[in-house]
Amino acid sequence: MDYQKIRSNTLIHVKILGYELPADLPLLDDRSALRSTEEIQDRALALHALIAVSYGFNREKALKWINRESLNKALTNDEVNFLNADNHRQDSIKRQVETLYAFAWAFGLFNELDFEKECPNTLVSLYPNLKADETSVGFRKQTVLRSIDDIVAACDLAFVLHWSVNQAAVEGEPVPGKVPPYVIMERRRALEWMLSPEDWDQFSLDT
Repeated sequence: MDYQKIRSNTLIHVKILGYELPADLPLLDDRSALRSTEEIQDRALALHALIAVSYGFNREKALKWINRESLNKALTNDEVNFLNADNHRQDSIKRQVETLYAFAWAFGLFNELDFEKECPNTLVSLYPNLKADETSVGFRKQTVLRSIDDIVAACDLAFVLHWSVNQAAVEGEPVPGKVPPYVIMERRRALEWMLSPEDWDQFSLDT
């Protein structure tokens, strides 16, 4: 994989999007393996249920669905606590709708991961209908992961955009771009995790 070429393409997009270009930022040259499709599907589906609860879906029904779909292993301890009526993470889980969007893109359900816009309202319709107690079978059948090259390229873009946002904060400058910073961070979270061997709540999003 040509990481230098990926970074060169990233910088073109960063400039077009109106973010500051880094003078010296490490290449993501240690992202050489992708998690299995099943593991990524499990994480996306579990997150789908968590986000639904954060927006008011019944906790008991969500837990029942998660258990039936064998998604317990995809949850962190904090997420299990949230599903058992601990609301302190509700806002942070709501923001992970952008994480879910990045997963949907990685599964080919969107043609583009557009960093000029927040995720579309149609996102929820691409995942199982929890209100109708729909299984995950159809979702699993229609999702095919993009190549690792595509995912590394998207991750590199999210990494540099995240750096630019953080740099603006350090320098006391206005936030660049057209989307709130959490949009970039949450999309990066999904992309980094797909390329990382670490647990969901263990890997770093430092820039």
